[in-house]
Amino acid sequence: MIRFNFMIMTVVCSLVFLAGCGSTPKSVKKDVQTPVQKVNCIAILPAVAGIDVEGKTSPEMQKTLLQGVKVMNRLLSQELSGQENITFVGEDHISGLILTGGESPEKIAQMVGRSVNCSAVLETKIMRFKDRIGGKWSVEQPASVAFEFRLIGTDNGNVLWSAKFDEEQIPVMENLYNWSKAKTRGFTWITADELMHEGMQEKINNSPYFKQVMPERSRIEPMYDMEERF
Repeated sequence: MIRFNFMIMTVVCSLVFLAGCGSTPKSVKKDVQTPVQKVNCIAILPAVAGIDVEGKTSPEMQKTLLQGVKVMNRLLSQELSGQENITFVGEDHISGLILTGGESPEKIAQMVGRSVNCSAVLETKIMRFKDRIGGKWSVEQPASVAFEFRLIGTDNGNVLWSAKFDEEQIPVMENLYNWSKAKTRGFTWITADELMHEGMQEKINNSPYFKQVMPERSRIEPMYDMEERF
């Protein structure tokens, strides 16, 4: 059994050198946060697609962004639903607010926060969502995902915290700093859904505001089960 397990790990390591998978940010951007304020709950707005208002976003890209919106909304609901201090706000609720049409995103967030008695509102914008082309061990195109979180304060409309995730999976040998992440993934090429899930986990788990409103569950559980991977 020991010899068999060693052979498996040898094969896996060989695959890593040939096409193993890491993930690297296209641009390094630090999460932004002001001194942490006290919040009673966080309202979650539906994610939106980062479509260029000047019409420069191609129809194909619009389609993938909208797909990413659906995935993000599902993941947020999956991970945060049932939390006492988390409130999900639907499109129907937003459309029921009295709007003039000229409100800024921050103003709308304030109105939503006041309507559900939450002192902070989370906005999510999907900037890129490209799924892998290929399978777990070999790909023509790796998964690539970018999104942005902004937490808006209900009192004044200020940004309390923001975080950006921008990654495209690459062969782990191109960036050995990603060895630990690649190992967690079982040295496979993951899907855009999985990459988005990883990014959401990372940002939510590192947010002082989500830790504040979810003291009994300060971290989202890891998405991978290594026994299942092997």
